Amino acid sequence: NEISEPTQVYVYVVGMRKIGEENDREFYEPDPNNLSDAANWIKIEVDSALITPGQDTIVKWSITPTDQAGCGTNLAAIVVSPSKKDVNLKEGEAIVAFKKEVVSQVHVNVSRTSEGRCTEYMQTLDLLEFKVDSSSNIFFNIDVPFLTRIENKGNLIAR
Repeated sequence: NEISEPTQVYVYVVGMRKIGEENDREFYEPDPNNLSDAANWIKIEVDSALITPGQDTIVKWSITPTDQAGCGTNLAAIVVSPSKKDVNLKEGEAIVAFKKEVVSQVHVNVSRTSEGRCTEYMQTLDLLEFKVDSSSNIFFNIDVPFLTRIENKGNLIAR
């Protein structure tokens, strides 16, 4: 929807985790005492802003991983919403859906801890399935569709 008049929006951080084979995301209210959660590393200078049509609105934020940062890809999200954060959510509870919010994903790759190099920082990919995704003759066909399914058992997002 196009904004035609100044609109107040709210800015906040939520936790985010990858679920399923298709890299779907689940958003949740982070536990503020869990310093290994990337959502707790993000600080936003303001909790709301006025968006005016035709004008830029800048909201500054910073991220500082803690000593408890896990090796691999750590996930969080910054939400811009026309309504305040739902304060009735319990810590760690999943947020079911966003309606009019804009969600910006934050991916932080940690390759070193305060003790030194992360040994568990890796991609571990297992081939689950590889086959021709067609009943056509593969010997006389230039375009043969293949189905490939890979499971990532590591803690680094792989492409």
